[in-house]
Amino acid sequence: MIRQRRAALAALGCALACALTLSCGGARGGDGDGNRAVLQIESPVADAVLWVDGRYVAQLRDIRGGVRLPPGVHQIEIRHDSYHAYYGELTLRPTERLRLTIELAEKLD
Repeated sequence: MIRQRRAALAALGCALACALTLSCGGARGGDGDGNRAVLQIESPVADAVLWVDGRYVAQLRDIRGGVRLPPGVHQIEIRHDSYHAYYGELTLRPTERLRLTIELAEKLD
């Protein structure tokens, strides 16, 4: 009886480990987190928002430490309702740490 319980627990543990590995995407070669670059954006408009490759990321004040991105070409946008948006394209190398200072032009009413 004890052997059966141990075998059942071992099988359950193995199944759980396999399910977790598959749900997390498993280990990736090439563009895994170890290769990710870090993009830091500095701007006096701290409540402006960052978009990368058409996807919302966060307000600049919330990502002062930077955003981890896979290496390659990325389109970035900095948006704020009271300022003209900034659009740019950049290429990040693996493990690169890039700091950009962005000045947004205030909209005239």
